[in-house]
Amino acid sequence: MLILGEDVNYGYFATAPMYDVALLRVDQQYPGLISNSSISVLYQSQDAADCAQAGAEMNNVAGRMFDLISRKRGFPVLFSPGCSLEVAPLADFAREMDVLLIASTSADASFANRARYPTFVSFGSIGQGGHVPSLKRFLRKFAWTTVTVFCESMANYLNVASFFGLTCRSIKALIASASDEFTVYYEDFDSRSPKVNFRGMLERAKSQSRIIVIETRQDIVQKIMIEAHKLKMTAEEYVFIYPEPNRRPLDISLLKPTEEFTGEVAVEAFLPLIVLNFDYPDWTKTQHIFEAVAETAKRKYNYTYRADEMVNDNSLSAYEAIRAFCMVLHELERDNISLLNISIVRNRLLNRTFDLDTRSVRIGADAYRSANIVYSRFNETSRQFQSTWTYDSSLQDFQTSSDLSHNWNGQSSPPSNVPPCGYRGQLCPPKNAAQDQLIIGLICGLVLTTILGCSLLYYW
Repeated sequence: MLILGEDVNYGYFATAPMYDVALLRVDQQYPGLISNSSISVLYQSQDAADCAQAGAEMNNVAGRMFDLISRKRGFPVLFSPGCSLEVAPLADFAREMDVLLIASTSADASFANRARYPTFVSFGSIGQGGHVPSLKRFLRKFAWTTVTVFCESMANYLNVASFFGLTCRSIKALIASASDEFTVYYEDFDSRSPKVNFRGMLERAKSQSRIIVIETRQDIVQKIMIEAHKLKMTAEEYVFIYPEPNRRPLDISLLKPTEEFTGEVAVEAFLPLIVLNFDYPDWTKTQHIFEAVAETAKRKYNYTYRADEMVNDNSLSAYEAIRAFCMVLHELERDNISLLNISIVRNRLLNRTFDLDTRSVRIGADAYRSANIVYSRFNETSRQFQSTWTYDSSLQDFQTSSDLSHNWNGQSSPPSNVPPCGYRGQLCPPKNAAQDQLIIGLICGLVLTTILGCSLLYYW
């Protein structure tokens, strides 16, 4: 098990106790299954500012990892809770060493390259590329092809920064670069900078696209939507989409009122916003697991979880990875199948559903978890976001769940791909063009009449 740093989502104190609890419950369910296993945690504290720097740190632990695996007999398996940029070099290492790598957070679309990553399996709860595969089909559903993406700096809000980076990279890989079907514009911004200009960002987006995807923290989404309301973009034919991160520590509510974001302003600002969420389980079902993890963290690691650290979808996925893998080990042992063939073990993890004590976890043939996505719109009456469409990842199709799907700023049909007058008004004459033409015609007529009258007077 390789853990770098103390990231609140998938670092040492978030995942090491979770692995302990998972292994304890495996031993209770399958007595003796892992009694002869040697379990090592390769942990390195680090001061990396973000996921990219954490990835660079992998070079410093490669030698230790090689020595550790070389000394082990039997069937070595690597478990990593790290972000995608951490896992990428680790996955290359696993390929060269012919070692199974089970990731519990990373779900970057690049890992779908089977030639490069033949030993990789992801239990990351957000699935391949997060919301993006469903977003691509959502755009097609309404024939929208022009998109502007606001991408927050990955140096900000570290509890969700890796998710921002994953979403923006996945849009580039799965939507922008996939074909000529879509035109995608990117606006990188730093919401903590005193020079940040949301108004300018929105005006640029308005002049080039119908759809605006916002990838930042929830409170910054509020500020952007307030500015859009001031520009009257929320009353016009623009669609804003917010792919919200999965449940993580230090979470902030999108609906949290502020001095500026309250009352009718909040309602009108949120009407054109579509929020994408992962189809979460009932978190009360996993309460006993998080309580056991918190107790283990305090007793064994001298670490006390804050109240807003208790529920963590990323660390829960680490628990699920252990439980599912050991379920496969039990099956192979029962069927007297050798563990020395990595392909056999890996294939047993793919294209199946694991009914665990947390939730049902389906790993697809592509080696990623299948994640259903809920698309929600704002309900003016309840003043809450309401499920409107659900994307079924198995069927790769949408199911409608609310009448809000037919309400588009008071219209029954969604906005067209291009505004009637074009993004810059170039497809329509000026508002006063007809009046101007009439005035010009009258002036020309008067001038001609005057010239004709003068000519007749001259000859007379």
